[in-house]
Amino acid sequence: QTKKAVKEIRKAVIPPPRIVIDECAFLKLYYYTKSAWGEVGGLLQTNYKKREYFIENVWLIEQDAGMAHQTLKPSALGKFIIHMAREDPNVLKKIHGWWHTHGKGDVFWSSQDRETMRGLKAYFRDYLVTVVMNKRNEMLFRIERGDTVFDNVEYTIRGRKREELCKKEVKEKVKGSVF
Repeated sequence: QTKKAVKEIRKAVIPPPRIVIDECAFLKLYYYTKSAWGEVGGLLQTNYKKREYFIENVWLIEQDAGMAHQTLKPSALGKFIIHMAREDPNVLKKIHGWWHTHGKGDVFWSSQDRETMRGLKAYFRDYLVTVVMNKRNEMLFRIERGDTVFDNVEYTIRGRKREELCKKEVKEKVKGSVF
């Protein structure tokens, strides 16, 4: 009982963390979600500093998927780990997250999602970042650090250069009147 009360006090006193997602990682999530006919998922390359958790990259791994499920193939996961251990061990150290979609469905943490997160948290130990997204571009972020869980974490996109360049080009080249 006391342990639960301490957790609640910490949440009330300590400002919640936030997610900062790299623009390229965000676009990969968007296009993977848009391109898949059902659910799809993969791993997140993350980092953190103080209360900010950075999603630096998104990895798509071979998987079995359907309209209401997605499972990474263990053999493909093993190949990914071996490849990264050889090619860039620093990236492998930053894999602390899981992303997946709910296709056209709502974004929420299903019982299968919670089971997957429990397993990943046990593996990653210190922290886990999780994202669920759908084809309506709705996103839900979660951070688990130690015994503390932060749901519905706010996010910002870092490096919105492409968006700003497109806005600028439209402003320069598209002329017309408003009706």
